[in-house]
Amino acid sequence: MASCGEVTEQQFEHFVPTYDYIKFADYTRPLMGAATFGLVLSFIVSGLAFCVSGPLMSAMMFLICLAVYTVQFPLGFLLSAFMHHSLYLHRLRKHGPAWYIRKQNLDIPKAEAFELCLAACGQFERARISDYDEKNGVVRLQVKGNFWITVDRIVAIQVQESGPRSSVLYVDSQIKLTRFRSRLIKATWGEKWYPIVFRTDRNLNNKLMNVITNFIDSVPNWDHRHVSVQEKLEDLDNYVHPALTAGTTEDDLHHAA
Repeated sequence: MASCGEVTEQQFEHFVPTYDYIKFADYTRPLMGAATFGLVLSFIVSGLAFCVSGPLMSAMMFLICLAVYTVQFPLGFLLSAFMHHSLYLHRLRKHGPAWYIRKQNLDIPKAEAFELCLAACGQFERARISDYDEKNGVVRLQVKGNFWITVDRIVAIQVQESGPRSSVLYVDSQIKLTRFRSRLIKATWGEKWYPIVFRTDRNLNNKLMNVITNFIDSVPNWDHRHVSVQEKLEDLDNYVHPALTAGTTEDDLHHAA
């Protein structure tokens, strides 16, 4: 069951893809992260060797790991960064920014657009709304993946008010990993790279966003009027029994009682 309230997970962040988003100087960040990761791993392995075989073996293992990890990891990350960057530019040229984030103008108020987004979430079979915040217009949908082929996805939907009778919809989809793996990737790759890394997949992120936007496009005349709790209470306060309307005779009141 979805929970209502302030979104406690990471806030919705608009990723703005551009051709010059990644520059040549940005490659130094994953290289430094990979070297640091290799150094930490060398200390862990040498520490285990010290507990098992003593200081001499520990020193040897540290030098071996330092020579291997601090060279192997940066080279591997350099190749991976180049592949991520190339695929990123290829998709921008072929599909534009819509491949990574969807922006859609809606001719309905924010409250009704939010209800429409909740209805769109029902189009997924293996999904559940993890949390939502009606005040900020944010919905987070967790889509279950196949354990052997795909991982879980988080589809973040946000509605922003653009006018009295209009709103703007943002749809974003990215890979969902455990908190440890997510923080490890962010710490290793850096803030500039992780939006690309978390959105690089076999077109599934794009398909999930299509499901949301296609459903919204298929409902051009959304006839659901959002009624807040305050409006419902006001309607109850203003409700007048038909027997008490103007023109009712005393006999009518007697029969009504």
